[in-house]
Amino acid sequence: MIENEEHVPTALKSIFIAIYVILIIAAIFGNSLVIRAFYKFPSLRSASNTILVSLSVADIFTTVAFVLHIANIIVRGNVHPPPRDLCFVTSTISLTFNCIIILYLALISVERFIAVKFALRYHTIVTNRRAVIASTVVWLWGIAVSLIFPEAIKADGLDTFMEFLQTLAPCSDRRHEPFSLQSASVRGYLIFLVMSLLVVPIAIILVSYSYIFTIAYKQRRQILEEDNVHRKLDMKREMKGARTVAIVVGICLVSFVPLLVVLCLRFLTSTSIGREQMYPVYLVASFNACWNPLIYCWRNENFRKSFKKLMKCNSSAGD
Repeated sequence: MIENEEHVPTALKSIFIAIYVILIIAAIFGNSLVIRAFYKFPSLRSASNTILVSLSVADIFTTVAFVLHIANIIVRGNVHPPPRDLCFVTSTISLTFNCIIILYLALISVERFIAVKFALRYHTIVTNRRAVIASTVVWLWGIAVSLIFPEAIKADGLDTFMEFLQTLAPCSDRRHEPFSLQSASVRGYLIFLVMSLLVVPIAIILVSYSYIFTIAYKQRRQILEEDNVHRKLDMKREMKGARTVAIVVGICLVSFVPLLVVLCLRFLTSTSIGREQMYPVYLVASFNACWNPLIYCWRNENFRKSFKKLMKCNSSAGD
């Protein structure tokens, strides 16, 4: 078992850094393309796409955490002892934007639920203004959960607060003992975090998509019996849209599963888990910043055409 950071193979550090650099470039480029397409092409300026663009903004900001993860890897190999504040800042920023992304997944699911449940009144319920308000609430709630509410832990001392947040990230090397949950405020915040960012959002997502696909199945059978060509085309288009969003949400949630398992082991058991085990699961979760533009480029015809036009414009400008 690797006991100290300096014993981690240099090649392994280089691989982690290289992957993070690729993720930074891909996330900024892909999500910037989504944002540019939204503002350049009026056909994309729908309420649902407003939410997706807000998610893309969160994905871009997530790259700040990637840069700090790279800084932690480099600094810990060259500075002894490594600066504690750097790990604290990295953990805080990473937690904040992961909170926002998870909340967006739940918001997208609710928007799709409304589109199916209230199909005839959808455009009066989900407006651009309400989409902006909902996105703002997601940002404010994510910041509150990750930055404001943890202040309660400071009642047990700043060291406890910093150690707790550091344990959420790979820059902390807790190996032989679980984090002390004797503190009532730490225990309460951990429960609140799990409920706010895992139990409630996942319940919303599962209920929303269970309803969506149940109704879609019933409507498909009804349309087939009616042999209505126009309704078949509409249904096919709606179902493709629903599947696209389901793929985005599903892949993002699955990406967080390894990180969740490792954090549970780190907090609640004496399992030996160091930085060399934490970085790979964080990398898997970090791919969330790239899935959104990739999937929409592949699945959504309007976005795909818009991306091609933007790429051609960029090529022409380069020539």
